[in-house]
Amino acid sequence: MAAGRERLPNRRLNVAQRVVWHGRSLHVMVGYRDDGRPAEVFAKGPHEGSGTATILDEVCILISLALQHGVPADRIGGVISHRHGGDPETIVGMMIKTFCDLTGDAGDAGDFGQVR
Repeated sequence: MAAGRERLPNRRLNVAQRVVWHGRSLHVMVGYRDDGRPAEVFAKGPHEGSGTATILDEVCILISLALQHGVPADRIGGVISHRHGGDPETIVGMMIKTFCDLTGDAGDAGDFGQVR
């Protein structure tokens, strides 16, 4: 893991995806470094200013800081809790799953909840 935070370029590639979790629309965007590694994540839900939106903002900041300090994207997917049907338990879990889908580090749905 890198000792310090890697500075991001001012302009960078990003990819966005809209997902629906329990009837709530969620837009997740991942920004990439020039070498293709994910560097940041943003998520916006339907109720800006709500407690859920604040939680999503804070989780995105934590994930982005982890990425910028050298934590690989595939390690982040290991924190998701799933229901018996395989869906993420929380809206934060759905945001992390979508992040992993966008970075190509999702693996099989059965891999979530396990640290790789």
